[in-house]
Amino acid sequence: MAHYQTFLVLALLAMGGCTQQPPPPYSGQSSLGAAPLPKGPQTKEHTGKVSIYSDRFEGRKTASGEPFTQKKKTAASKSLPLGSTVQVTNPETGQSTTVKINDRGPNVADRELDLSESAAESVGLTSSQGVKTLKIRTVKPECASGSKQCS
Repeated sequence: MAHYQTFLVLALLAMGGCTQQPPPPYSGQSSLGAAPLPKGPQTKEHTGKVSIYSDRFEGRKTASGEPFTQKKKTAASKSLPLGSTVQVTNPETGQSTTVKINDRGPNVADRELDLSESAAESVGLTSSQGVKTLKIRTVKPECASGSKQCS
């Protein structure tokens, strides 16, 4: 009987480690909806390095809760509020587009935004260029609560 009790205790302890939730598929993303607003500068207009979202995130849930698609004009930002509408302009060509901030990232220290392919094409950014410095201007700020997605 003592062996059975010892086995039962060890089995329960071993299973206790299996109850932890796995990390999110992409740092900064939340499977529970909108992520908390990160600290950092949220200027109305500035320039910053911009890159293109990887195809591997296609269909995955973003920090705002909606699935990511390369076909919509969206972007990930570390500091701009979720739900914000941002105008992104290529200063070299004048090409411009508006995007909705619906995710957190990019997870590279010197980058401001990750653009969907649709948005990147609109400003002349190609995957062969990798990263480009673009003008970023907030058009529509976040919702008053700061944690809910704007409509």
